[in-house]
Amino acid sequence: MIKHCFEWVFAVLLIFSVHCKGQQSYRYIPVKFNKDYLRSIAGDVGATAARPVRWKKNQWIGATAVGGATLFLITRDKNIRNFSRRNVSEAGHNLSKYAFDPMPTYYFGIFTGGMYLFGVLTRDSKTETAALLAGKTALISAGYATLFKGVFQRYRPNEGSFPDPDAWEGPFGDFSHGSFPSRHAAISFSAATVLADYYSEKRWVAIVAYSLASMITLSQLHEDQHWASDALAGAALGFAIGKLVSKRNITITIY
Repeated sequence: MIKHCFEWVFAVLLIFSVHCKGQQSYRYIPVKFNKDYLRSIAGDVGATAARPVRWKKNQWIGATAVGGATLFLITRDKNIRNFSRRNVSEAGHNLSKYAFDPMPTYYFGIFTGGMYLFGVLTRDSKTETAALLAGKTALISAGYATLFKGVFQRYRPNEGSFPDPDAWEGPFGDFSHGSFPSRHAAISFSAATVLADYYSEKRWVAIVAYSLASMITLSQLHEDQHWASDALAGAALGFAIGKLVSKRNITITIY
């Protein structure tokens, strides 16, 4: 049962990679690093906060489903963690430490910075725009994840001698606990979503982006940094923000 729950978590995370593109194409709006770009960050932050008010029926159904799945995982968090701890490996630890853990921060900054410089130097506006959009959505998702961490203040599974998935201090704690949601997952899935949409004509981009996002997220469970419900909530948050940034910056044509 525990094993199936863990596999179910992995399957749910991968669902984000199948976002029903159908017969559609994406056309980018060129972006430059200027005052308009900086203003757009504030605009996207505000649009993200106000978006639930404008949700349609299908979006409310999707949000309810994700919320229900998160609540279910909260009830299974301890069992999933126990399964994960029994399957810890040295190879997995090294991969997490040197590859997956720094990927949403240090490596992502180097990657998007390199993309941006390449786009500027070669006058490739598409690459330049991709780097700026990916960087923007990662920044926004990191900010929102940090905000929610402060609101919920959940204990991480590696805190204390007896890990308790039901230990939440809420908004009145000392802000020293930040397990829910996973910021790594939020950043990874938001950037993956924007890049997958932006390069929609290249399916391999979506496959690679979402695969890396899933591995980064699951590595947080392997390293006992997050509960499974933290991972799902962070992935959903990042996916939603990535979709919003895409909608505001990429023209979608259905045919």
